[in-house]
Amino acid sequence: ATVWRRSVPGGGRLMQWWCTASSEPWSWAWTPYQGIWLSVAVVAGLYVRAWRRHRPDRPLTAVERRMPWWFASGVGLLWLVTDWPIGALGAGYLASMHMLQFMVYTLIAAPLVMIGIPSWFLDGARAKSWWPSFATLSKPVVAGITFNVVLLSTHSPFVVDLARANQLGSFFMDVVWLAAGMILWLPLLNPARELRHPSLAVQALYLFLASGVFPM
Repeated sequence: ATVWRRSVPGGGRLMQWWCTASSEPWSWAWTPYQGIWLSVAVVAGLYVRAWRRHRPDRPLTAVERRMPWWFASGVGLLWLVTDWPIGALGAGYLASMHMLQFMVYTLIAAPLVMIGIPSWFLDGARAKSWWPSFATLSKPVVAGITFNVVLLSTHSPFVVDLARANQLGSFFMDVVWLAAGMILWLPLLNPARELRHPSLAVQALYLFLASGVFPM
């Protein structure tokens, strides 16, 4: 296996808030990461609040009734690959686990989360000042370039050495990866259906180029 270790200033983990690189030998002893639990709880709470606040006054369709399960599946996967042991292994021991995290974030969890967001969550957003920027970000060229810039920049040795050595940096990396994954899927799975690219052929070509050819 590829061993990928980073030293932590001070030589130890003073607080298990988020998975970070450690100079300690790997142990299968369970380690709690309260920051991960709190983040998952906050995301779930915000989703439930938005669902209750924006739910339309009509019977939900069969697709809409399944959306909470898709969203929960995506958040559950995020929890699985961020928490112990995968999160800790990916943060400072195994490059293979690090790449597994990135792939699950961007190619599995992010689209599941987006499938779980109904269009009526955004009913009040279209009049916001940031909506034109969101619409621009949903264009295939912009979304593809943004995703690959994040991919390259967050995997440079300088960024990895700087961010993975502390809990705040590791938290930032995980959030950026999830955001990049959601941006990647905006042209295909945008909750605002009018911002999805209408051509299935263009969608397929875009996904092949943005998530396959350019990363390779």
